[in-house]
Amino acid sequence: MPQGHGSERWPAMEAERWHRPARWQSGPRLVSSHNLYLVERGRLAFQGVSGRWVASAGQILLAPRGTRHELAADDGPCGVLVLRIRLSGLGLQVEADAQAWELLLALARHVHSHGPLLAVGRRTGAAISASVAQVLTEQRHRRPGRLCRVKARVMDVIADVAGAVLDGSEAVPSSPSASFHGIRRVIEHIERDYASSLGVQQAAQMAGLRRSQFHAAFRNYTGLTLVDYLTRVRIGEACRRLRDSPDSVLQVAMQCGFGSLSRFYEAFQGIVRMSPGQWRQRLVATAP
Repeated sequence: MPQGHGSERWPAMEAERWHRPARWQSGPRLVSSHNLYLVERGRLAFQGVSGRWVASAGQILLAPRGTRHELAADDGPCGVLVLRIRLSGLGLQVEADAQAWELLLALARHVHSHGPLLAVGRRTGAAISASVAQVLTEQRHRRPGRLCRVKARVMDVIADVAGAVLDGSEAVPSSPSASFHGIRRVIEHIERDYASSLGVQQAAQMAGLRRSQFHAAFRNYTGLTLVDYLTRVRIGEACRRLRDSPDSVLQVAMQCGFGSLSRFYEAFQGIVRMSPGQWRQRLVATAP
């Protein structure tokens, strides 16, 4: 079965600035990265499984990896800074990277419990926007050391958002546990080889944990079971392929690790709430 190449094709950390007209509306999204939407002007509407949320200028929305949502300009044109962070951009052995992983996972759990609109103060929001704008500048100039500066700014953003949003009950330990490093190995494997089969026993061995320990640890760090997480990663990559390639639905299903078209349809409709063909048609219909 073919292996996934998402981490090779898509930058680990990147920013983008949107200027959207008043009637703009996106097609449905299932993101394969942690996406921050920082509203610079106007209002941005976010429709997700937890309902509809509207962010005004200076406010921030977070869509963790695997989040199904749609975006639209709300009552006029809007300007948005977008920051995409893939977990593959954070190393396994560096302690600061490990803490950034834990912060991102804690923020994802926060969003699942409280919704995507993040309660950051005006000063913190301005600092976060400035850091993301610096990422944009580094992407354009491509100077020596660019990736180092991009990562430094992204780490600032992660720390600032987590410091403003997470309360004491959601805090992460200062020193990551052995189980955390094991779970990270499994997540990195899924990011890299999402089309390959991966059972619970194999994943537990990869993490260096007993099967019963693995179940609890994986859910604690991701908020999902192994099967649910792997399925969401595969569907996220399938959405990208349906959007960016002319491949048929059957080809996309096989490329993303689904053994049959029926299993792909069942998983896709369960997460995206429409068929792959309908999703592709909506993307075409709502393209700016």
